[in-house]
Amino acid sequence: QYGHISLIFGTDGSPLSKRNGSRSVQDLREQGFLPTAVVNYLARLGHYYKDDSFMSLDNLSKQFATVHLSKSPARFDESQLLHWQKEAIQHAEHDDLWEWMRTHVKEHVALERSSDFVETVKANIIFPEDAKTWAQAIFSEQLELSHESKEIIKQAGMEFFEQTLEGLSNFGTDFKEVTNHVKQQTGAKGKGLFMPLRIALTGEQHGPEMVKILPLMGVEKAKQRIEAAIYSI
Repeated sequence: QYGHISLIFGTDGSPLSKRNGSRSVQDLREQGFLPTAVVNYLARLGHYYKDDSFMSLDNLSKQFATVHLSKSPARFDESQLLHWQKEAIQHAEHDDLWEWMRTHVKEHVALERSSDFVETVKANIIFPEDAKTWAQAIFSEQLELSHESKEIIKQAGMEFFEQTLEGLSNFGTDFKEVTNHVKQQTGAKGKGLFMPLRIALTGEQHGPEMVKILPLMGVEKAKQRIEAAIYSI
């Protein structure tokens, strides 16, 4: 038996084609989309599922029903595809995610640290290139700081980072204890406490939890980066 599903329209309201966003499965794979993300989105284009959560291929198949096929055209929305990509990353096994990103990060991430690295960054990545950005931020020898980030470090001041060094010496990679020490010694709090530390340690103003990043980075590299921040003031 054969059946026709509804047309799929692009964002401009016309039938989806290469001209308005259509891509092949190979294109999506090369961009870094996970197969489970693509399947979870495609299964919902022109078909209704009561369960709107991320599902395995087996569950998608079991819950598929022709009575839930829509007669109206479906509209392709890349933001929805990106939503399912994020969901797929969160539901993927660590080993599968490592294989997905490995060629992009192996220059910076040692195999014995791969599991911890995946766990640390997976909530902050969409494509393997994003993982590479965080691999460089955590493990590279030198950070590239924006002008704005340099200004934030200067505003924090010398004493702030000297106390950070002392905190690292006393508490190692326990980020909560390090920040408590800096807070008690300098009076810094909130954004004025956490933002300069994040920038000095990773070069970024936002990202994965520092309580996970610092142990992954190691105390010696953290000290080197804080010393570099002091030198730049």
